[in-house]
Amino acid sequence: GVSGLVKTVNVSVGQKVTAGQVLATEDTTSLQASLDSAQAQVASAQSKLDTDIQGATASQLSSAQNQIASARLTLSTAQQNVTNTEQSNAQSLAAAQSAVQSAETTLSQDQNTYQQDQSSLSAAQQKESYDCQGDASGAAAGSGTGTGGSGSGSAGGSSSSACTADQSAVASDQTKVNQDQTTVNKDQSAVQSAQQSLQSTQLKNAQGLQQAQNQVASDQLALNNAESSLTALQTSTTPAQLQADRASVASAEAGLAT
Repeated sequence: GVSGLVKTVNVSVGQKVTAGQVLATEDTTSLQASLDSAQAQVASAQSKLDTDIQGATASQLSSAQNQIASARLTLSTAQQNVTNTEQSNAQSLAAAQSAVQSAETTLSQDQNTYQQDQSSLSAAQQKESYDCQGDASGAAAGSGTGTGGSGSGSAGGSSSSACTADQSAVASDQTKVNQDQTTVNKDQSAVQSAQQSLQSTQLKNAQGLQQAQNQVASDQLALNNAESSLTALQTSTTPAQLQADRASVASAEAGLAT
């Protein structure tokens, strides 16, 4: 017998009943669900047994072969993508390295110019110091006597002119040095920026290549699985497998009977 829930009771206590009269009804919802599940298990087990006895159909083999062809195409595309990524990485890396080298070359040239202009400034300052010091001495000597003062005044005028020219040269050279320093600072920033760009390119290239290689590995696994599936379809079912299939059918039928 089976147990279940009473859905309706059609008689009351002490009521007279007749043979064949329905006294109560049972809720069969859960019983029907169990029956459906058991029948589905029997059908599934029987289907596997039938398939193993008959072997793979032409449609199944064709489908498996098509899956292999598709997997091979996908793998080939992924492998080509790895090659393309490596080529693209090489080009972007070369460009980034070239940018660093160019920035460093410019910096080196401007640093040389800065050093040369500093040397010119130092020489101009030394000349200015000599000429202007001489001008001051001449002016002091010229103020000593009248006649001598006239002669010294002429020499002092020549020295004063040289001092003025020296001061102008020093100012000009100082401007050049200041401009050179500004240029060098900019060059140094450009080198740092190029180096950072190079590092970013190297990281991006590594990540892109890793992704492409991971895709190849995934597609290779998919191809291996597709080939294994075809091999399984093409392989004859062993007696042991058939025996196991029949046991599954018997078990499912026993479950249905209960």
